[in-house]
Amino acid sequence: MGLAVLLAVLIARKYYRIHASLYPEESWERAIHFVAMVLAPPVAVRAIDRLGRQLVGDMHPLAVAGILLRPSELAHFGKQTALDLRYPTGAASEATVNGLLQRDTLDWFRRALLESVDRRLAEYGFELAELLRPPVQQEDTCLSYCPRCHRQYLVADGRCTECGLALVAFQESPGT
Repeated sequence: MGLAVLLAVLIARKYYRIHASLYPEESWERAIHFVAMVLAPPVAVRAIDRLGRQLVGDMHPLAVAGILLRPSELAHFGKQTALDLRYPTGAASEATVNGLLQRDTLDWFRRALLESVDRRLAEYGFELAELLRPPVQQEDTCLSYCPRCHRQYLVADGRCTECGLALVAFQESPGT
């Protein structure tokens, strides 16, 4: 237990210094978090979250990923981000939005965000067509796939069991 307390104090001191340099006007918040880390060592584990949330909390995850991830990880993350925007599910899908104004607003925002994401991916050097290409057909018996998660199915028509989206036949290409 003594080692945990010592580490918590060291983390709290480091947190205090970094927080003071990043947010000099927030001395009260800094003091509260410092005391919490010293009195409850498990709180110190989240020190980096407290610092980072304010730094990148209002940024799009793709912008942060472009800084933090390796190119292969960024390609995977960028692809998933683009697919999520193109093929929304659940509460983000048009079918669940009530009212024409809400649907129009959601569509407008999704288009604007998608344009921004596509532009950012191009700036990162990715070919959008390559990121969004359909999956390679795993077997001749697979007749369709989900345009979002790329699960493959033995039926030509239906809905993805994971995403709930309409399946796309392999000879077709999904609308973008």
